[in-house]
Amino acid sequence: REAHPSKTLIAGNVVTGEMVEELLLSGADVVKIGIGPGSVCTTRKQTGVGYPQLSAILECADAAHGLGGHVISDGGCACPGDF
Repeated sequence: REAHPSKTLIAGNVVTGEMVEELLLSGADVVKIGIGPGSVCTTRKQTGVGYPQLSAILECADAAHGLGGHVISDGGCACPGDF
């Protein structure tokens, strides 16, 4: 952040409001949301690790809004478990 103050800094991937707050308070401009929902990602299906995408977006966007930050979403909603 200090080396390139004019650049937009994107950090992630996270799925909780607490991590959004940590990254924004550490200097990130935008936080990338999502673990396991990518179109070619099989993480959640094979390991059971991940978080429903829409739930993550709602929680994280709320946290970012409180700090004046922004979020972007990684992946999409392709199956019922993403909701």
